[in-house]
Amino acid sequence: MIGSITFNLGVQLINGADFSASVIFMAMSIGMCAAVQAWVNYRCIAYFSINIIASPSLRKVTLFVIFAFICSLIASVSGSFIVELPNIEYLDEHYWTNVAIWWLGDFLGVIIIAPIILACIKHGQNIAQSIAHNRALIFPLLLVFVALIIIQTSSNKSLERNSLNEISVRSQLIEKNLNHQVENYLNSLALLALKLSGNSDITQEEFRQFTLPLIEQNPGIRAFSWNPLVEQQHVREFQAQTDSQTDVRFKVRGVPLKADDPLVVVKWIEPFASNERAFGFNVFSNSARREAMIRAQNNNRPVATETIQLVQLETKEPGFLIFSPINPGPSLGTSTLTHSFTLSGFAVGVFVVGDIVTESLKSSSVDYMSVKILDSSANDDVIYQYTPTDTSPIDNAIEFSFIQQVATREWTVVLSVSEDVVSLFKANRSVKSLVYESVFGALSVLLIITLFGTHTNLLAQVRRRTRELEASRDTLKHYAFNDVLTGLPNRRMFIKLTNHALNVATRNGTMVSMLFLDLNRFKHVNDSLGHDFGDKLLVEVSTRLSQNLRRSDVMARFGGDEFTIMIENVTSTDQAVVLSQKLLEVLKEPIHIGGQSITISTSIGIATFPRDGHNVDAILRAADIAMYKAKESSLGYVCFANHSD
Repeated sequence: MIGSITFNLGVQLINGADFSASVIFMAMSIGMCAAVQAWVNYRCIAYFSINIIASPSLRKVTLFVIFAFICSLIASVSGSFIVELPNIEYLDEHYWTNVAIWWLGDFLGVIIIAPIILACIKHGQNIAQSIAHNRALIFPLLLVFVALIIIQTSSNKSLERNSLNEISVRSQLIEKNLNHQVENYLNSLALLALKLSGNSDITQEEFRQFTLPLIEQNPGIRAFSWNPLVEQQHVREFQAQTDSQTDVRFKVRGVPLKADDPLVVVKWIEPFASNERAFGFNVFSNSARREAMIRAQNNNRPVATETIQLVQLETKEPGFLIFSPINPGPSLGTSTLTHSFTLSGFAVGVFVVGDIVTESLKSSSVDYMSVKILDSSANDDVIYQYTPTDTSPIDNAIEFSFIQQVATREWTVVLSVSEDVVSLFKANRSVKSLVYESVFGALSVLLIITLFGTHTNLLAQVRRRTRELEASRDTLKHYAFNDVLTGLPNRRMFIKLTNHALNVATRNGTMVSMLFLDLNRFKHVNDSLGHDFGDKLLVEVSTRLSQNLRRSDVMARFGGDEFTIMIENVTSTDQAVVLSQKLLEVLKEPIHIGGQSITISTSIGIATFPRDGHNVDAILRAADIAMYKAKESSLGYVCFANHSD
């Protein structure tokens, strides 16, 4: 009991607590409860005839430590309940955290302070004689006690900093996951737009079979829709034709805002059951949607609306649409859109802000952060707010913010953490710190009292664990920058290396060429022969291509069946052409996989720095566009950015 009071009172005073009645009461509460603990502990020690200061065996010292550990739970549970009694309503996480802290504090007090006191008041000797006789036991234990106090004091100073660092890391993970989600959404919408291009007469079943897998693969997408453009004079004909193609009654709704406005009607939408209310709606009848569609066509790129109330939602939730223009098709009037290209309609992604945030928090394993989103493209209007139901008010919250691009709009995402959450993090870290201290104290007691230890074994375990962690770190580092399937650099590594190459080229006045390759009809191969065959094909293709590159060239798997190649120190664009032709020739040789032979070709887009762009994104975009031009021209064709070859 004395050891428990001394240890806990000392820790509180060293941590900055005032020597007040409440502090004394807390220490005494633990001490009073420790009386029961001491009696139980005494009965156990007496039963096994353990004398802790009479050179006991390792077995008896171990039993002493075990009994102290178990019996200390009595004092910690009872003492915590007494101290928390005025405020306790139920046994929540905070209560059990306090129990753990007090439990470990009592445990350290019993195994360190109690032997010191017993050694100082040995029967038949005065205190001076007892100290002199047992100094080999007392002083090492005192050193352990002082060391634990110093460690505890030092760790407390870093608790808040480490807690904030952990929360910061979590916020960065949310940012990364949210950015990855949005990128996947835009990629899925791009796939849908590519599917609809030149296929505006797609049936409802074909649309369903294409979109539902995309939605399942990307949680957070509320719906995809195909919204063809319909001139006013053709509405009845369009309505009758569509009605005959579906089992559900189809009716066009939504009056045009202007007399000469066309209609952009939701013809197909999936999943249908939860979005039926939008079926047949003229999205061009809403000013926000209308403005976004006009900008989408004028810029020939996906455009997001401001937050709106979605037609298909019965509840009031902030949502938005992303319109991707589909060509070719009939041109809209000059009063609404430009004549820069023809338009058949829009591939539309339907999103609810709450769905996206929920999915991001879920994938980041975070349930304690409040989220506020401001639309930087609309005077920082607050478009979404979320606060966990079990958190306290966040008046003095700690905030982390980042910018998130959503198509053409820019969101400012503010993540907030209440002081209670930070305190809980600190308490949890305090428990962890005490666990380490308890292990250290128990091991020290065993070593000091018995003069035996397991120092060599512990060092071996630490070294082995360090090697495992280093191996795991190296493996994770490899996976972070390399494609798991092919072993090639991934998108992240490729962009990093290309940035470096562009900086060198800028200083030296040289050129850098980039080849963007897309395997032709790979999806057909994947679907017909299976994903395992497709994976092996990708590995074989990457091997063949890599073997025909210079050591200085960098090849990466950019995603799916897309590869990129970066060529440094280019003196003429002819070098890129020669390499491209060489790669095309290499792929003409049949590839043998599992007893099957297949020949696959690729389309190649070429962009050159600084002619086609002054940064990685611009060069990649130019090469990507050139690749699609090559694919449209002929399979197995090469095309330069901004002009054909």
